[in-house]
Amino acid sequence: RWQLPPQVLSHPHLKLISLKDAYFRDDRYDLSQMNWLGRKIEAELVSQGHRHIRWIGDLSPLLEHGVSWEELVVMEYNADSVYRSQSVSEGLSIYPFPNRTDDSCQACILCKHPWLLGTNGFVKNPYYNNPLLCWASGQLKARRI
Repeated sequence: RWQLPPQVLSHPHLKLISLKDAYFRDDRYDLSQMNWLGRKIEAELVSQGHRHIRWIGDLSPLLEHGVSWEELVVMEYNADSVYRSQSVSEGLSIYPFPNRTDDSCQACILCKHPWLLGTNGFVKNPYYNNPLLCWASGQLKARRI
C-alpha cells in the first residue's frame, strides 16, 4: 500500500499488523482491541530487550470498513492519552487528506500529527501542533463526543 522498498519491509525490527487484527474483534470494530493488542505486543518486545516502540497506524482503510470519522477521532484521543502515560511506546496515526468538497467526510486532522496521507503520498499537516486550527478538536467541542 505504501510501496515501501524491500530493505524496509525486510528489516528485522519492522512488524506489520493486519487491519483486522489491530482494530476488529469478531469482525466488528472495537476500540479496546487496539489497546489490548498494543499492550500484548509491547510486553513481548520489552521482554526481548527493546526499549522504544514506535507505532504507525494508517487509518484510511478503516473508513472503507465502515468506521466513521467520529469513531476515528475518539480512538485517536484514546491512543494519545495512552502514549502520553508511557515511556516505551509512541504512536503516529496517518489520516487521509480531507476532501473539502464533502463536509460529511471531513478528515480528522489532529494537531498532534505532523503528517497526513494525501492522494500523492505523505504531506505535512498544516494544523500540526496548533490547537486553534485543529479541525478535530473543534468538532469534538461542537458535538460533545
